[in-house]
Amino acid sequence: MRVYPNKVGLFGAPAQIHSPSPVQHRVAYQGVPGAYSESAARKACPDAEPLPCDQFEVAFQALTQWLADTAVLPIENSVGGSIHTVFDLLIK
Repeated sequence: MRVYPNKVGLFGAPAQIHSPSPVQHRVAYQGVPGAYSESAARKACPDAEPLPCDQFEVAFQALTQWLADTAVLPIENSVGGSIHTVFDLLIK
């Protein structure tokens, strides 16, 4: 039985869940389960297991720590315009 992080937080160790079968692909997104961002992640990567992250920075950490293979993050929204935090993280 393999152990996978259920939700990644900015501080401390990620919570753990037990999965009876190995997951082939995980997609990180910023938000909580059921949010629009999860819907976007599922649409972009339909065969992947979604990995909710508390903040944009945490989604990038999930990639660098190999907790996720892909991240689906917004670069613009209709209310606030460009999301500069994500642009800044992409440059790093």
